[in-house]
Amino acid sequence: MLYFLYGDIPLELKYNELIKRIREENPGIVEKYYDAGLKEEEGFLQSLSINSMFGGTELLVLKRLNAMRKGDKFLSILENFVITNKIVVVTYEENLDEYGKAKNALKKTDPILKVASKLFKVVEARQAGEKKALLFYITRELSISEGEAQRLLDMLDDNSALVRNEVEKVKLFLDGEPFSFERIEGIVSYSKDYNLGVLIGDFLAGNTAKLLNHLKHDKSYMGFLYALTGELDTLYKLKQLEKKGTISYSTSYNAFKDRVYNSVKDHFTTGAGRPMHPYPLFLKFKLLNRFREEFLLKKLNELLEIEYKFKSGQGDEEILVESFIATFNLDK
Repeated sequence: MLYFLYGDIPLELKYNELIKRIREENPGIVEKYYDAGLKEEEGFLQSLSINSMFGGTELLVLKRLNAMRKGDKFLSILENFVITNKIVVVTYEENLDEYGKAKNALKKTDPILKVASKLFKVVEARQAGEKKALLFYITRELSISEGEAQRLLDMLDDNSALVRNEVEKVKLFLDGEPFSFERIEGIVSYSKDYNLGVLIGDFLAGNTAKLLNHLKHDKSYMGFLYALTGELDTLYKLKQLEKKGTISYSTSYNAFKDRVYNSVKDHFTTGAGRPMHPYPLFLKFKLLNRFREEFLLKKLNELLEIEYKFKSGQGDEEILVESFIATFNLDK
């Protein structure tokens, strides 16, 4: 059997899952590993051409085909081999830039994929596809809406194995009873980023004490600074849309998702550079009546000033951030 795995962040997880399954299904299998990034493809071909005198199955792995200039030509060579008693795994790593975009992404029309589809079982492992799969999985397993699944996924880490463990834990806890976020509170292991996001949401709604207590204990001042900057930037953009009459405080989720979202989604991106899901974006509408556009712009500039002062050694991050929090609502 021949496997071709390609993708970005989830690639290593898919690869490890496959190798684990191959080992379980073939106890005592002989394993040989090669890396195209280290120019070891010739050794891989040599192992592929040699059939063991003692029989048995071999696992041959070639990692990082992306390091080769003409990966499609190399894969074509494999058509000349009679591959028996061997399991072959080839991986292609898509490297992300600082914005989360793949610099060497394989397209469906890429010659490498065309050749691979003839010879291999092709497995795609991309973060975007993985998230869609996880949303479908959560929706199906817990019998909830896509919006609820997105909200639950936002609470958890993106690691698919951890998400599946949490979903199984929730299913066991509910034991057939209907799902609700109130019921699973205290059962789910929330991600660190989600906990900070909840505290920022409480802060923007007027509750300062919980956030201050968290920061004093966790000392995540710069993490808070960057997270709040993202939240205020999103609110500022929503206020601009409100000013244009595109959305309002009373806009329904279905109206936003069906009529507005596709035309504005490129302005609202995640840390990985992908558009935010419409549901968590819609949830921020409840804050539109709380802040003025001018106020949000002023606070964004203050956050930039705090970051500059800290990085240039002109102030202590703890004092700067806590002062900002304490005076946040004074001129709202």
